[in-house]
Amino acid sequence: MKKIVILTEIFVLVALSYMIQSCEKGILNPYIPKEATNSIIDSGYYPNVPGCYWRYNIILSDSIPLVIDSVEVRLVKNETLPDSGKFLTYNYYHFKFGDIYSTYETLKKDSVIRYNNPSIPYKSFLLLPFNLGQNIVETFNDTTYNTENITIQMTVESYDSIFVKAGRFKAYKAVTTITYERQGTAPYYTRENLYFVPYIGFIKIENEFWDDNYRKYISKEVWEMTDYKILKKI
Repeated sequence: MKKIVILTEIFVLVALSYMIQSCEKGILNPYIPKEATNSIIDSGYYPNVPGCYWRYNIILSDSIPLVIDSVEVRLVKNETLPDSGKFLTYNYYHFKFGDIYSTYETLKKDSVIRYNNPSIPYKSFLLLPFNLGQNIVETFNDTTYNTENITIQMTVESYDSIFVKAGRFKAYKAVTTITYERQGTAPYYTRENLYFVPYIGFIKIENEFWDDNYRKYISKEVWEMTDYKILKKI
């Protein structure tokens, strides 16, 4: 009987060890290729080769998490700007609702400027490479929507192991808070929690919406990566 108990304990320990190894197997540690010393953008740290795609489940998590749709984000164009920057075009394909639309980003030296539409001022920005403790604040005036004052703050809060449906990764958590202030109305806020893995991209995005002075939490939408394909620059 004692022998059976010992064998059972050994079996349990082996099983636990295997489970731990399996969970950790997907963790990717950032590495900097030799060519990255010249240009962090062109090294692939921030993937920018047309044909790359990322697939996500879109989850509403106000109370009970609910998958409302799946989306494929495909990088379709990488144009070189006059100042040698990159202008990226992404197509979004929503499987359930059938929506198709595009978003845009500009990569310039050490920064990523993110647009909803190339004809309006950017909605947020990122600095590369990510470093813990980064804190950037920028304010500008957007005359497109009745003269709004917009303040963008980006902070890199952590670098930790994150699990999503596509696997487990080591990711930076960058929090971008955007404050919209229009004359005669109370300010409102949006906040993005971005989980970024170098050479892979965003594995998780949490969009939070708040009313004035963060008094009332309105809703939260989570994009969780389920699959991806990263192409290397030839």
